[in-house]
Amino acid sequence: MKENNKLYEQLWDHKISPACFTAVSNRNLAHFHSSVECIFVRTGALQAVINGRRYTVQGPGLLLVPSYATHMFETPVYCETYVLIVPLTCIPFFEKAVKGRAFVSLVYTNPPGLEEIEGCMERLCGLMDKPDSQRVKGYIYIILGRLLEEMEAREREGRDELQKIQEILQYIQDHLDRPLTVDSLARHFGYSPSRFSHLFNGNVGCSLPRYLGVQRAKRAADLLLNQDLSVPEAAMAVGFESLRSFYRVFKEAFHITPTAYIRQNREEKEENRAEIEKA
Repeated sequence: MKENNKLYEQLWDHKISPACFTAVSNRNLAHFHSSVECIFVRTGALQAVINGRRYTVQGPGLLLVPSYATHMFETPVYCETYVLIVPLTCIPFFEKAVKGRAFVSLVYTNPPGLEEIEGCMERLCGLMDKPDSQRVKGYIYIILGRLLEEMEAREREGRDELQKIQEILQYIQDHLDRPLTVDSLARHFGYSPSRFSHLFNGNVGCSLPRYLGVQRAKRAADLLLNQDLSVPEAAMAVGFESLRSFYRVFKEAFHITPTAYIRQNREEKEENRAEIEKA
């Protein structure tokens, strides 16, 4: 069964089951969620910014994104990956082990471990029709258990700025349909406009206008798929002032037009429905 991964980052905290799927040339602006995320780069290279720190992962290699870490992804040329996302409620042992601690590095490159993890992720991709099964849980425990054993973690320090960024991103998500500017957000969070821009750009990896545009496009995409709204209605509902700017930003975020996005997702739903009926 195919996993619709175009919105998985934005919508993940609404899900309670793990997911594992393949992805090509990952791209996503800064965001955070409570789930733990593992990205296994099979070929090519993936660039990421996690809590303001930059990483480059060459395949084969694994990138671990801890719970509530602010993160973004970019593919400079091309990469093929496995993506595993696990809600904390599924892995209480992992949550307990890392509480109050932070990994020294979030990149894992130990060859024997990588081979085992890649095999587990490959099997998990074929088990997503039953994401809550014991087999799925077993493979997840193997992966995260290996990472806990071999990735060094220390007591966490300096969380104030990271917590503030998370508060800012959450506030933006809650108020996407309202006019938001550097001045208004800086005033709301008690910063000067220049200090706010420096803090935001340094941790998020892009300017506020670009971030707002893409997040609104993602919200509109969700409305187009799950509510009976036309393209103009969805654009206006999330705060776009013109269809022209909406189409431009939407294509930047999804690399296709809104109409093509709707058609593609309907086709995927039909394929998934056919697979379920065959099973």
